[in-house]
Amino acid sequence: MANYNFQKDLLLGKEVEKEALEKLKKWLKIKSVVFNTNYKYDFLVELENSSRTYEVKTDLMCGQTGNTVVEYESRGKLSGISTTEADFWIYKFDDGFYQIPTKKLKEVIKEQLYFREVNGGDRGSNTKMYLFRLAVLKKRMQKL
Repeated sequence: MANYNFQKDLLLGKEVEKEALEKLKKWLKIKSVVFNTNYKYDFLVELENSSRTYEVKTDLMCGQTGNTVVEYESRGKLSGISTTEADFWIYKFDDGFYQIPTKKLKEVIKEQLYFREVNGGDRGSNTKMYLFRLAVLKKRMQKL
């Protein structure tokens, strides 16, 4: 996010979740959706014979920087990729929505394809993130 204000970013995030869901509806035959309010995932979709969970992220600066991040700690506690239980991550970049299986994203991190670790976030959050070149991550993602 780019507001560096948790409440503003949360509202934006909820809107982007709805947009991501609309994109998924073009690819999947979704029977129902349940939005979640904890760290495990953002929403669950029920399909005909299975279900999937999704984490949705927005990167408003990637078009300017050519980079994106994956959060792993905030406010002194594990967060983001470290705690998610989502099956897939969806990112909204400046040119659209992309998805990656969480397992694959964790492999990319384990392979250290990020180019450095950074701190940021809103005041006092001391959010820690892996910084990726956008092109490196997009090569491993599917555009929705």
